[in-house]
Amino acid sequence: MAIFTNMKYNATKAILISVCLILACSSDSEADSNVSNPGGNGDENNLAVVITLAVGNIGSHTAQGGGSISVSGAGTVNSRGLVWSQSGTPTLSNNDGISIDGSGSGSFTSSLTAMSASTLYYVRAYATNQAGTAYGQTESFTTLEIPIPLLELVDSSIYIDQIIDGLNVSREVLLEVPDTVDPSIDYPIVFAFHGRNVQNDTWINKLNHLTASGAFVGVYPQGHQLMWNSGGNENTTADDVAFVNAILIALEDYQNLDFERVYAIGTSNGSGMTNKLALETSHFNAVSTIVAQLTTSNLPNSNTNPTAVFQVNGAADTTIPIDGGPKLGYVFLDALESAQQWANAFECDDYQLQNQGADQLYIFSNCLDAKAVRYLRIENGEHNLHWGNPQLFSDIWDFLKDF
Repeated sequence: MAIFTNMKYNATKAILISVCLILACSSDSEADSNVSNPGGNGDENNLAVVITLAVGNIGSHTAQGGGSISVSGAGTVNSRGLVWSQSGTPTLSNNDGISIDGSGSGSFTSSLTAMSASTLYYVRAYATNQAGTAYGQTESFTTLEIPIPLLELVDSSIYIDQIIDGLNVSREVLLEVPDTVDPSIDYPIVFAFHGRNVQNDTWINKLNHLTASGAFVGVYPQGHQLMWNSGGNENTTADDVAFVNAILIALEDYQNLDFERVYAIGTSNGSGMTNKLALETSHFNAVSTIVAQLTTSNLPNSNTNPTAVFQVNGAADTTIPIDGGPKLGYVFLDALESAQQWANAFECDDYQLQNQGADQLYIFSNCLDAKAVRYLRIENGEHNLHWGNPQLFSDIWDFLKDF
């Protein structure tokens, strides 16, 4: 491994916020309705009242935006976020991308991802309650040209500045690159998210047999307080979705990276973070989650960006039991049920079961956007089943690289 070089990026660039004085909200049927009863329960159809905030921090493939819900309408807002597209007026059913940013009224921020460079996009905030979906006004922006990468790919340590609890925190990201970088090749990018109370450099030995040979460039972020804020009882309030978005922007400065092939692997708490990113962003073509499954509070649905998923669980795991239940501030699904949730959301065929010795591999095929879902049950696997198991990561990479 080469000697690390240090570089610093500022992930807290100011986002210009503009609010329209005259609002227009529409239902998912595209019929606009003027808001004429402020102070009531939304418009005459009891839809929420939504404002689309201006988009800022615009890069070649990513940007940041948000919305504000001043009136929740009928009941509470159970889903909110942004929708964007290259043409017309984006909706939940007709868009190039979508973010899901929690529930309730008030303001929220969103990451727009997986966009094309030098392209005009239209974006709207949305809010869904029991009466239906309301939209804010349409805003537009143009992504930047792909910058001429100035930095050569070398093993390095870069830093992302982020405000956490009012303090500026400089967060490390390790880059692991091939032993010999071919300047004629753009390499896939694999993010790897560590488990709770673990350092990011543990990924170096786990994945070195793949990064060294040139399979991909490894990107290993460090969780704040050695953990990821994925919704359980973690001791961090960091916005880790924004952190990952900032890493992607920083990576645009590097030569020989392929932003059309971006993947993620997570273990334990890092799997929870990987699930969160797959649910809330369009960052990744495919992901693998190891020794953690979906939770009852964060599930995919028809609006989730189709993503290939390879879930791995150990039947002997006592930290996050394979049959689910309350643990670590979450209520985990049964592992097979977790895989089925992904498969149902992406309209996959029912699974085909393959016995691999004592282990079982469940394969869900023919999913939306030519994706697939796999679930590997390792019969004697405990929570540390991935330690010292390079073949497991080779098998995972063989799955990820197909998407």
